Amino acid sequence: ITNYIHFECTALVDKLIKEGKQLEAISFASSFGIMDKIDPGYLLRAYLEDSERAAQLLVEKARSKASGLVCTI
Repeated sequence: ITNYIHFECTALVDKLIKEGKQLEAISFASSFGIMDKIDPGYLLRAYLEDSERAAQLLVEKARSKASGLVCTI
């Protein structure tokens, strides 16, 4: 049973990583003692890169909306 639980925990961590939930994967791996199965440094960098891309998209959307506004005096 212990091997089964270990396998299931590892599978869940893999699923979280594939879904872009790097922080949740690190937290889960830490809680269940399977940090040796992941590279937390890589996951943290991936999280930061994803966050940066999301922030850039928000800025671009805001700029495009602002450029579409017409001010008349």
